Amino acid sequence: MNATEIKHKRAEKLTKFFHLVPLHKKKAVMTNWPDNCSNDPEVVATWKTKYKPATGSINYGVVCGEKSQVWVLDIDDKGDKKGTESLHKAFGDMPETVTVDTPSGGKHYYFNLPSDFEVTNGTDILGVDSGVDVRGTHGYVATFPSDGYSVPSIPEGGGLDTFADAPEALLEHMKKRKADKKTSKTGPVEVPEEDLREAVMSLDIDHKDFNSRDGWHEIMRATHSASGGEDWGRSLFEEWSVKSTKHDESAQLSAIEAGWGSYGPGEQTVATIYYYMKEHGVIASSPPVEETLAIGTVRPFDSVVCRGNKGRLKPTLYTMSELFRCEDVDADTVSGITNLFVKNELTQKICFFRSPPWGSKAKAGTPISDT
Repeated sequence: MNATEIKHKRAEKLTKFFHLVPLHKKKAVMTNWPDNCSNDPEVVATWKTKYKPATGSINYGVVCGEKSQVWVLDIDDKGDKKGTESLHKAFGDMPETVTVDTPSGGKHYYFNLPSDFEVTNGTDILGVDSGVDVRGTHGYVATFPSDGYSVPSIPEGGGLDTFADAPEALLEHMKKRKADKKTSKTGPVEVPEEDLREAVMSLDIDHKDFNSRDGWHEIMRATHSASGGEDWGRSLFEEWSVKSTKHDESAQLSAIEAGWGSYGPGEQTVATIYYYMKEHGVIASSPPVEETLAIGTVRPFDSVVCRGNKGRLKPTLYTMSELFRCEDVDADTVSGITNLFVKNELTQKICFFRSPPWGSKAKAGTPISDT
């Protein structure tokens, strides 16, 4: 038996513990892999010929989440990324669990799924270029016997499914990060078409955050919410999705067909899109301050810090949508505002206004308009 045959036989044995997916290098090559992955050794045995690349042989990935009852902490120590250092500085040593060394010099830590929240995919969870990624639901990691990956290190006396629980502090960080990404103070806010287009199209569809269905679905839900589920929102999302060089166009459109109409209001908000814009460096996370007397265009999702006269209104954070529609803000509060700081969520610039743009006679339900 040659080395390639041994590689495939080892992969078939992994099905006792995991659902697998065929890879070319690190990219899944199976259509709709979250549903079509397998832990059947006879099915996996067919992949070596069915998905054989032009040169070399296929690799194998472990499907994370419920299918394999595991999530993976992916540490990258290549180039500017120093994942091991970032992880140790934040959370100390990891508990003894199944690990695999990766070709980049990093490591995969396999952990039990937590019982109180769903682990989803995340990139650089400890900050830009931290080199600490997460793979959970709708995610996978390449693994042994794939080219360049080490034989798994197993806890003494255990097996390939002897996973530890992740440190509580790490799980709390992941939960908070997930909440920050998915929660908007105002709930669903519809966004003007030209503004939503500018935001969505600024994201790189081929970024690894969107290689998994998890990140891609987050943007679809956010676009659905921000467009009120209108056809133009769907058309915009389709236009963005088919730009991908890593996913089949027909599969993308079929998934949109199946998912778009199934979402309820506010399942994801425009805040998710801006979260990714900041994570990917499209907009600055620490905005410059600009003092001006001109209001420009008011967007419903722009942030506003309001201050009142003679202490009548304490500094309070709203959105323009809340103020103009008076959601959670009564008319007396609106009329008591004497100056505003408005942060444009697209440009990330903060403007100071000595008086509110609508004057002193605003009433509940006053529509949003440009000034």
